[in-house]
Parts: sequence; C-alpha cells; structure tokens
Amino acid sequence: MLTTLKAETAMTPSDKLREIAVKFFPTEEKLSNNSLYNQLQQSSQDKLLSDLTALISENYVEKAKYDEAVRQRDELKEALAEQKRLYFNLFDEEIRCMYCEAEISRGSAIILCKECAENTEL
Repeated sequence: MLTTLKAETAMTPSDKLREIAVKFFPTEEKLSNNSLYNQLQQSSQDKLLSDLTALISENYVEKAKYDEAVRQRDELKEALAEQKRLYFNLFDEEIRCMYCEAEISRGSAIILCKECAENTEL
C-alpha cells in the first residue's frame, strides 16, 4: 500500500533519495529490524542519504534554471559571433579619406589617409 500511495502523490526529493538508498542497501524483511544485517544496511542507507544530500546541496540548481542558463549562453555566443563578424568586416571596407577623398583601406577607426593625418593639425 505504501508503494501505491507514493505513486499517487508526488515524491519529494527526500523521498527519491531515500528510495535510491534503499535500492542500493535493501533490508531483509524476513529478519527483524534489530538483526545485524538490517542494522548494517540501515546504517549504509543513512550514510548514502547523507552523502547524496551533501553533494546535491553543494552545487545543485534546478534543471529549469540550468536549461535557461545554457539557452542564454548559446544566445550570447551567437550574438558575440555576429558582433565579431560585423566588426572584422569593417576592416575589409574600402573607404575614402574624410579630407582628400583618397581611397584607403580601413585598418582601424581612423578615417584619414596617411598624408592627411600627418599634415592635419589637431
């Protein structure tokens, strides 16, 4: 009946961990709870449950939050790649000097040809 009840109600994370501990260290129902075997198994269950709880509490985030972070990371990677593409395309442009109209290849944000840059006072 206990199994049926658990199936009908949502299991808490604690219930799920306890189920894992019992799966790995089952007690023998034919023996009394005070038998050495069952005491050792119960002790092992408690230790596993404690270790799992400690491990999870250290770095656990909900799957939905993790999935959202991964989605945002992927979007940011794509946006960065697009920004890099646009930025480096600027260096491939042929532009004209803002003073003498000579064609220059843009190698930076400077928009003067070398001659105008050398002869222009600031």
